[in-house]
Amino acid sequence: MNMLMTLKARQTASLAPESAVRVRCLRGMLWIVGQRDGEDCVLEAGESALLGAQRHYLSSVRRNDAVSFELRPQTPGSARGSMARLWQRLRQFF
Repeated sequence: MNMLMTLKARQTASLAPESAVRVRCLRGMLWIVGQRDGEDCVLEAGESALLGAQRHYLSSVRRNDAVSFELRPQTPGSARGSMARLWQRLRQFF
């Protein structure tokens, strides 16, 4: 079970998954910064990255364009429960 998200231009989000999650960019360019490691990752449409269990900050690279992406938990078990917890841990800032 995947979660589809869209960030409007100049909108950012904070994600703190309990376990690894795969992020796949669907449209636009997604900028991801990890809180602990401080490494930046920029994804274009069709590209993906595996994010560890730490806080990450996500935003659109292009300040005038929205970005769409999907999140997919990488742990076995109840996909529905994993997605519900992931949804609760995604915070958007305007």
